[in-house]
Amino acid sequence: STQSMAKMATMWEQCSRLVPYWSTIIATSSIMAFLYLWVSDEATSAYSDIIEPMLSGIKRDVGRNWALTAFSYLAPLIVASSVAALLMTSAKLPASKMNWVNKFFAAIRSFGKEEAEAGRSIAKKNQFALGQADFNVISFWLIFLPYVISGFGYMPFSLDYATIAAIDNGSNVTRAKLVSASSLCGWAGALTLSFFLIPVTRHSVLLASMGWSPVHALRIHIWAGHLSFLYVLIHTILLFFVFLAYDDIPVWRQFIPNANCFGRDANFAPHHADDDATPPLSPGEDCQWQYWNLTGIVAFIFFAVLWVSSIHYFRRRWYRLFYILHVVFGTLMLLATILHFGFTALYLAPSIAYYLASTFPTLIQALASRFRKGVKIVKVTTIADSGGCVEVHVATTADANALLDREPCQYVKLCVPKISIVWHPFTVYKHPNDSKTVRILFRPIGPFTKELASSLTAPERPITMLDGFYGGADRTSQALQHDQVTIVAGGVAITPFLSMIPNLLTTICTTAPEKRVVKSITLHWSCRDRGLERFVTQNYIRGMIATANKLDSSVAFHVMIYHTGKGGIEVLQDSSSDNMSVEDYIEERRENESVSSDEAHDYEEGGMPFDVSPKRNLSDDEGENLEAGDATLDHTNAGTDGHMMELAHMLPGRFAEFRWNLPYFVALSAGMWTVFCLLFRLYYGHWMVRLYYNRWDFNAYYLAAEATWVTIVIVAISFALSCAIEGMVFLSQSRWPSPTADRFMVEEVSASKEHELTDASSVGQSVVKHIQGRPKPADLFEQASQAEAPGIFICGPLGMTSVIWKEARKENSFFGRTRYCVYDEPFEF
Repeated sequence: STQSMAKMATMWEQCSRLVPYWSTIIATSSIMAFLYLWVSDEATSAYSDIIEPMLSGIKRDVGRNWALTAFSYLAPLIVASSVAALLMTSAKLPASKMNWVNKFFAAIRSFGKEEAEAGRSIAKKNQFALGQADFNVISFWLIFLPYVISGFGYMPFSLDYATIAAIDNGSNVTRAKLVSASSLCGWAGALTLSFFLIPVTRHSVLLASMGWSPVHALRIHIWAGHLSFLYVLIHTILLFFVFLAYDDIPVWRQFIPNANCFGRDANFAPHHADDDATPPLSPGEDCQWQYWNLTGIVAFIFFAVLWVSSIHYFRRRWYRLFYILHVVFGTLMLLATILHFGFTALYLAPSIAYYLASTFPTLIQALASRFRKGVKIVKVTTIADSGGCVEVHVATTADANALLDREPCQYVKLCVPKISIVWHPFTVYKHPNDSKTVRILFRPIGPFTKELASSLTAPERPITMLDGFYGGADRTSQALQHDQVTIVAGGVAITPFLSMIPNLLTTICTTAPEKRVVKSITLHWSCRDRGLERFVTQNYIRGMIATANKLDSSVAFHVMIYHTGKGGIEVLQDSSSDNMSVEDYIEERRENESVSSDEAHDYEEGGMPFDVSPKRNLSDDEGENLEAGDATLDHTNAGTDGHMMELAHMLPGRFAEFRWNLPYFVALSAGMWTVFCLLFRLYYGHWMVRLYYNRWDFNAYYLAAEATWVTIVIVAISFALSCAIEGMVFLSQSRWPSPTADRFMVEEVSASKEHELTDASSVGQSVVKHIQGRPKPADLFEQASQAEAPGIFICGPLGMTSVIWKEARKENSFFGRTRYCVYDEPFEF
């Protein structure tokens, strides 16, 4: 029957969505298991016995060891990425209820000092496995623990080997141990960076498979960077201690090669040869030793600059400088690390391959957008009495608009080459009745946003490029799991919820009353600017109230607006859902700010506050717009060229059927495996030649040129593949059949239904309150504390979100109890 077929289709969609999810988990688990096995000879031998039959074609032991490492440690995530690229669809990731875990932990807690009734109450309110994951905890388990155990766990074997070698050579045992410990820390530092680029890769299919936001997953990148720098710092300190305490030559001679080291007869590391009769050279004569130390100290300096510029204080205040230093010094650090010790390229291969294969096509698409005059900006609205806030309307394609309907709380990366080549993140949202544009609301507070606001309102708009969308889990689906939804926003940080709340209310409206889980929705919004509050209220919150009023009494919608600025409450304290009267507002503005007669006329006609710069005269067309009461003021008649914003061609989960992913799968897999195999083959082959022929007498020019040219070749090949991928996408748009609208778009609301939802004449359970001053934690948790399964969604400055997390943890615990599920939309990058 039709119902059975529909049910089977739904099950298939869920299964196809779970395959990328479990592929990523299995790949990550196998890598962690390999790291833990590494520290045990017995476990490693047993594992090798299982895998080595597959590697029987490799004759030398060292070759099999490298192949074993590649098979077990480097390749799994590359394989998982290819699987996810093919099977990742737009189906939503099912939420894990884990009811048996809830009951188990709740039963344990009921045997405490509290009475049995209290224990049953806890069991009823527990929400274990729901809520946003703590990425510090995830980073601890994925990064810190395995790489610390694999690094320091191997230390006893390394020290024993160094002791035996020192006794055989008649050298100082303590020095040998310190050098061995230092080398192990350096190796662990490189190993920790094996997958550090995956969280910062554009449109990462692995993050999409897990339903993780790139902003939250950034914590994994940060933990990997901190741990790697700690390892490298220990590596450097131990070596300098050896130079000072055990070697008789000056320290600078350890890492400044002699002039002879750059000639054909340079003495490069004969002590690495298998000929035990050849005595090792002293550190001051060993060109290979000096070359390693020189490139190592250069890599450490680059890493130190990179680490200092990544500190939150630096990043928050000088984002552009942080971004440039991160890109420049990050690249130089990786290159210097490869020069320092070439085999580190093998550990960095999966991360570099994944990053280049995913990011380069996106940059090529952005470059194509640059030559197409950027995206088309439809309107630019400046909001008076708002601290300079600007709202931008960007024309979008149907699939981009539909994706934002389906999954709100997305952001884009914006670049204006005239201002800066740096890409800046901005939250995007849409109006429920507008299916042709997406919108960006921002306050100009930094150098970039100030220049952006000025440029967008100038006579000629600059070329603007957008890359998106970026997001994580579906916030609407998460909210629908809770009986009480509390939303907390501060200032312009309300933007993620301008799409989420209408989407949530519309979904509830179209759900049968007996199937509704959500009983109440409460929005707490702190705003210090009267103009911004009035603009958002009239354009967005009123529509939310109109939709909520169509719900029956079983669902309540409350809006609490906290005025934290001076004088705001005198104007709005008696406001209802319709706010104060227009006449009262005009009179208030005339008394305090001398509103012009033209501006007053615009208010009387139902328009919105606007900001007319006195530095330029209004054109006749703009004057007519003002007299007509137009709610928005387009600051220029030029600069309207451009194209509609398109979804990134490498965006995972774009389609509902995985067969449409075939071009994406071919492009990503070809890029990843090409770069990975080239890196592995070049460096593996080079080291095999050196070991097989016992040839270590290469001069420094050769070593530097080798690593440099390999890097250049890899980047050039990635760029060429990206251009080919972009060309293939353009060709496939005309030759590859496109999916019909109902296969990648959410169901559009019909005109009659849309009118029904926006009719504000009905009386419902909506309440709007204006309150002077900042809210207290108890105020924000008032409704949530009375609910069975509350969910709290927050977006705002770090200080505000920290208070909410702290309050939630008073009743949450790490041992099975989740009273409040908190979902954080990052506001500060």
